[in-house]
Amino acid sequence: MPARLSAIVPARDHSHCLPEAVTALAAQHRAPDEIWVVNDGSRDDTAARLRGLAQEVPSLRVLENAEPEGCPAAVMRGAAAATGELLFIQAADDVVLPGFFAQARTLLAAHANVGACVADHTQYRPEPWVGPQLTLTDRTLPLPKRPARYGPEALADAFDGGWNASPATVWRRDAFLASGGFNPAFEEYADWFALMSVAFTEGVAYAPRLGTAFRVQPGSWSHRGRRDRERLARIYRLMVERLRAAEHRVLAERLARSAALDELPDVLAAFPDADTDPWLRTLLAGPKRRAARRAQARAGADPRWLRGPSLDAPIDGPAPVRDVDPRVLREHLTPRICDWRQRGLRVVVHGAGEVMENGFRLTPLDRAPVVAVVEPVPWLQGQRVFGLPVVAPEELPSLEPDVVLVASLGHQANIASELRTRLPARVAVETALPPRCAP
Repeated sequence: MPARLSAIVPARDHSHCLPEAVTALAAQHRAPDEIWVVNDGSRDDTAARLRGLAQEVPSLRVLENAEPEGCPAAVMRGAAAATGELLFIQAADDVVLPGFFAQARTLLAAHANVGACVADHTQYRPEPWVGPQLTLTDRTLPLPKRPARYGPEALADAFDGGWNASPATVWRRDAFLASGGFNPAFEEYADWFALMSVAFTEGVAYAPRLGTAFRVQPGSWSHRGRRDRERLARIYRLMVERLRAAEHRVLAERLARSAALDELPDVLAAFPDADTDPWLRTLLAGPKRRAARRAQARAGADPRWLRGPSLDAPIDGPAPVRDVDPRVLREHLTPRICDWRQRGLRVVVHGAGEVMENGFRLTPLDRAPVVAVVEPVPWLQGQRVFGLPVVAPEELPSLEPDVVLVASLGHQANIASELRTRLPARVAVETALPPRCAP
């Protein structure tokens, strides 16, 4: 008999988002057997909205918290009530994308010894000027784009940098609970720590598709307070304290090898005395290595590290491929950059990830008239990359660009198409990679 799947949706004051979130779950091929929405002390009309949705979606179940307990605690209450062998956890303002559950169920059935199935996800902002369906950036895992199983040792060897915890994750319930689930003390990093614990203990299956649409908006729970370094340092110290426990020795060693902690903003600043603690020095060696490489790249040193994580180590899956080919990037971008320079056009780069960094280090983009980098991730905004300001997407029109260069590893054609419909006709929208090379 196929494994039962339970969806868990913690919700607090998101009544306007719930119809889309719940109906998208129910509309999935091989939909969840039950959808648990945990109303976490909402002060809006969430309760009334859920009563109406329950009439339309028979699989909907509702749990009520009289007072807000926080997202991790709400998730754990839903997990305790769920009856499925598989769990899918989704924020109330996110949307699952078609086909994800069918592939995740198939992969988990084929690979019974992994703890979860992960997929890529897309981030978007619902501002009026871009429209709610605009894909602003896709967060793709640096893995070969084909279905595969990755054991914990393979993951530790494959990654050389931060691993963003994808909301597109279907968990085995027993593995999720054995990891400790979402620890409320870890706040917005509760999902990251749980996924790292499961992935580097039991391994994962990878579905090379967009599984969820993750809404990025100022003030959301997942991004709240990320500029508060003292609060972040407290969370990081709690996570490291847990990793010191004897039962997590192997997990800590694999996290250190993978440099997964590089995903945590300002993690090095939280441990100023790390060099006096051999165990902590080893744990943070990956983020330190990545920080040194970034500094070298900005100083004009060898750019080879920017080509992405090393995937040369053996894995429990197909042969690895590299996402960005420097030769293709140079051949595609160099003539365009020369034309922009000759014509004196104002250029804005859309996306502050790997493709953008490769562009600046491997092509003459650093000599082009680039005025800013647009990036939807809030905690990157206000910083500078390669001497350029990083701004929010809503600031793009005010920059008055002549050219917008879409630097994205995933679905760049869709991003470019949407931008062309939203920006004035005089603005040329170009892509950093030729269509045949974009995943």
